[in-house]
Order: sequence, then C-alpha cells, then structure tokens
Amino acid sequence: MKAKYVNPFTDFGFKKIFGEEASKPLLIDFLGQLLPQAQIIDLSFKDKEQLGKKFVYVEMPNFTKKEQELSNRLDKWLFFLKHLEDFQTIPTLLQDDIFQQAFDKAELAKFSQEDRNDYEQSLKVYRDLKGVIDTAFDEGKAEGKAEGKAEGKAEGKAEGTKTIAKAMKDNQIPLAVIMKTTGLSAEEIEKL
Repeated sequence: MKAKYVNPFTDFGFKKIFGEEASKPLLIDFLGQLLPQAQIIDLSFKDKEQLGKKFVYVEMPNFTKKEQELSNRLDKWLFFLKHLEDFQTIPTLLQDDIFQQAFDKAELAKFSQEDRNDYEQSLKVYRDLKGVIDTAFDEGKAEGKAEGKAEGKAEGKAEGTKTIAKAMKDNQIPLAVIMKTTGLSAEEIEKL
C-alpha cells in the first residue's frame, strides 16, 4: 500500500509538519505536551534557507500504546507520529483542529513536485541511516552474544556496543547521535 502521508521521522517530514511558520500552532501544541513545565506561548522560526541542509534529531520514548489505550494529548501526538505514514484515513480519535492541520501538512498529494523530490531524498537518507543502525545493532548484538558467552556477559555487551559505535562512526553518523545511542564518551568513540 502506498503511503498517503509523509514519514515524520525523516528530516523533511518533521520540518514539513512542524518547521514552517504556518505550523506554529502544531509545534506549540506538541511541545506543550512534551514539555508541560515550559508553558510555551509563542515561537519564532529562523529562515531555513539560511540554515542550509540540517538534520533535526528528536528522541522519542518507546511508544507502544494502541489507539484504545491513549489517555492524554501527548499519547495522541506520539501515536500520530509513530503511525502517520501508515494511516490511510484520519482516526476518529485525532479529528480535532490541530491534528487536522497536521494531517493536511503531511499529505503527500498536496506536495509540489519539488517538495516530493526533496521528501524522496530525505526518505532515502532516513532509510539508509536506519539500515546502518539496525545492521550495526544486529551485528553488535550477535558479536556481543558470542563474546559474552566466551568472556562473560558484561564484557561482551561492552564490545558489542563498541562494534555498533564503530559502524555508526564509519557511516559518518554525527558524534552526538553515536554517544546518545551507545552511551560511550566522545573519547571512547574517537579511539575506535
């Protein structure tokens, strides 16, 4: 089945939904749920043309709730982001004005040809990056298991983590992302 909506985990998709002046109500609502102590009233956007090609990394909680389990607005936002690319229709639960705006901004059929091309390129980068991370994780896990059996679990896990970090570094993943993913320090990563 062909996607009707943009993948929000791509750089382009996230910026399309949240990174434009017209998206201000969406971003305020989303950040207000994510950071309730911040009490966000207004936002300003920098000219993205002056920023150049830049990636936005947002770490989301491991969200596993089903539609019937959603209990608050943050749950709805996380459900929206996790499943957006799979939706063919807007779930009843997400049919308020803010989510309607988000679905409208994310609808691929409304993109210009230039936006579609930019999105496809961003989607390719996302899939490549995800493939590298998934492969490195699987290889590191397998190597860590093998070494863990021979040398003890703690040491095997550490080596598996280093294998993942090395694969990420070799694929030019930003240092901050490698540090966040593996828990290794910048110095440990630089030595790999």
